[in-house]
Amino acid sequence: MTAETAEEKVRSGRLASTATAASIMWLAEWAVLWGDPNYDAPEGPLDYAAAIVFSLALFATAIALFVVQREVAPRRASALISLAAIAALVTSVGNLLEDVFGVAAADDIFIYGGFVFFAALALSGVLTVTTPAPQRWVGIVLLVNAGAFGLGWTAPMIIGWFWLASAARRGRFDEIASSQ
Repeated sequence: MTAETAEEKVRSGRLASTATAASIMWLAEWAVLWGDPNYDAPEGPLDYAAAIVFSLALFATAIALFVVQREVAPRRASALISLAAIAALVTSVGNLLEDVFGVAAADDIFIYGGFVFFAALALSGVLTVTTPAPQRWVGIVLLVNAGAFGLGWTAPMIIGWFWLASAARRGRFDEIASSQ
């Protein structure tokens, strides 16, 4: 095994593990949503669990985005992917402060952070999807996640991150896409 091959395996492993973690957190959020929690005025354990799991899902997404930016992002989308990751972290903290700790002023942090997250994710997805394979497929995942977040749907985020993790484990994004 050459040093280049070993480095590729490490890069694919980092991307696969962080994408899997993000997908698992969105899966947990999806499962909690089945209980119909009340985000706006949490009272019971399910309400607080939903707010905490949502924040953790955003946090895991931020970490995965930092790895995507470092490992596979095209140069022209790199700054926007980093901005999306930072915005996901800010949105995560804003959500915790607002819904779990009752800090009313954190509502603005959550709203503006979520808007920047959505916009940066969508723009970086557009910039990435217009590049040659294999990055093009990462752009599709970014666009799916932006759309899912914007519409409040968790299922596409679960699927998107698991798909990215699967592609990373195989080390070939273009191979996954062409076999579908």
